[in-house]
Amino acid sequence: MANGLSSPLIIRSSRKIGPPSDVVVRKPGALRGKIKVAEDFDNLPADVLSSMEDEA
Repeated sequence: MANGLSSPLIIRSSRKIGPPSDVVVRKPGALRGKIKVAEDFDNLPADVLSSMEDEA
């Protein structure tokens, strides 16, 4: 890096506050089988649609 540091700095309000401290490593598939989505989760009921159209 240009400034000689091995990790990037986080800059907020023109003030250097240091490298990120708590980096979380994500594990793909960690929640597989633990989350259930309803079969009709993307269906919009007619009464909800009509109330949204009335607001416009």
